[in-house]
Amino acid sequence: MQILQIIDSLELNGGSTMFLELVSGMRKHWPQHDIVPYVVSKTGKYGRRALINDSLPSSYNVDNLQRFSYNTFEDTQKSIRNAVIFHHVLGHTKPIKFHNSCKYYVVNHSLTNVKRLAKFAAERCICVCRFFSKKVQKVARLSPITILNGCADYYKTTPSMKDDRFVIGRCQRVVPSKFIKESINSSSFPRGYVQYIVGPVNHGKTRTMKGSKYDVFLGPIFDRQKKIAIIKSFDMYLHNARSPEGASMAILEALSCGVPVLARDVGGGVRELIAHNRNGFLFKNGIQLNNILKELTSSRLEEIKKQTREDFLQRLHITIALKRYEELL
Repeated sequence: MQILQIIDSLELNGGSTMFLELVSGMRKHWPQHDIVPYVVSKTGKYGRRALINDSLPSSYNVDNLQRFSYNTFEDTQKSIRNAVIFHHVLGHTKPIKFHNSCKYYVVNHSLTNVKRLAKFAAERCICVCRFFSKKVQKVARLSPITILNGCADYYKTTPSMKDDRFVIGRCQRVVPSKFIKESINSSSFPRGYVQYIVGPVNHGKTRTMKGSKYDVFLGPIFDRQKKIAIIKSFDMYLHNARSPEGASMAILEALSCGVPVLARDVGGGVRELIAHNRNGFLFKNGIQLNNILKELTSSRLEEIKKQTREDFLQRLHITIALKRYEELL
């Protein structure tokens, strides 16, 4: 069976990362099917220059990625028959019509322009978390399927960074506005602490965020292996978004590495990924965050890491999401 995966951007963001995880995962676990990835966009390019790099898809072993503009895709689009199509919808994705012999699904990764989802005329809409499904049901008047994002297993990755201090890690990807500067009490860590920050892409914003001797900015990292090896070096991952979002791929990558997550409790998909006191901790403000870190003993951290690994294998491994997608073939 031919299975098409289509997206309109491969910029450094969670939707693009999940797209690549799915293509890579389907090829590994569904060898009987022909998995064909396309980028179909307004310009026929991966995205904005500062946010793209060829090492991103190739690091997921997605080397035969075909690129089209919406206009140049028309001939290919008309020739497709009897395929299953998963069209990943980001903020400004346009509908594409396929022959009625195809099964056409949209996979929604965004709350931007949700009303337009009804215009895609898809067999079903898939949302990557329950939070998105509820919003789509209310705003677009659709009945979406929820398939929680998953991630490949990176637990056996060798850490690339050595540091005797307690390492809190962060991945900012594209949107530096998600960065809330917390004042972490260094006295909570007898051996000291440091924050390793992967990204953001906006170097000007990076300069404004500097100033603490505890922060190390690593810049944008597109290569999967390099990024995962850094995440594996973290003691804990800090997710500090200002507002609700979906099933964060940054959180999933940390959990896949066995790294527990400290997440600001703003609702949304974070509550579907993080179970307080099991695979991480939820906090409302900086005071709560510091109290959690102050009370966290070495033995408790090791216990949380063990639980993080167990929870990932039970709920969040990519094969669990793939089973749900397989039901739609």
